[in-house]
Amino acid sequence: SKLVLGPPDWSSDFFKARVPSQELSNKLLFHKMTTKEEGKNDKLFVMPFLIYNQFNPEVVKDIQDIDGDKNGGLNSIPIALGRKRATKIVFYLGVFTTLTVIFYMYQYLYSNQLLVLYFLFLIVAPLFYYCVKAWSAETSKDFSFLSFFLKLIMFLGLCSIPVYGFLK
Repeated sequence: SKLVLGPPDWSSDFFKARVPSQELSNKLLFHKMTTKEEGKNDKLFVMPFLIYNQFNPEVVKDIQDIDGDKNGGLNSIPIALGRKRATKIVFYLGVFTTLTVIFYMYQYLYSNQLLVLYFLFLIVAPLFYYCVKAWSAETSKDFSFLSFFLKLIMFLGLCSIPVYGFLK
């Protein structure tokens, strides 16, 4: 089947699920872009997380439900590119995000040991584990675990916001 680009179907579940998170992401991005703490401008680090948090879970869910999507006549990235290529996209997005977090830690958190430890053990380590699991994922059960694990990583990332504000 061929991937056809056209006007979005605003009534689809994808858009219903994404609108609230997109609004929150836009507000966080706007806040980050308009505030500078101690003269540091870290807006470039916000975009990878927004892209990752919007795109990667959707691709993982699509890979998990690829058989149902094919039977339903739907077209998604895993159907258009294939399961293996879509899995590689998920893996490389995870690697990109992991490297971005490490670079962010080095640039902005290096002087605060507690924040570095929080990010290292509760953000980077789970992201690294996610990448390892994404590389070898093949079954629907594997992708179900990846979907759950992404939610855990996002929760830990959200928990870092008050920790960051408290310890900074």
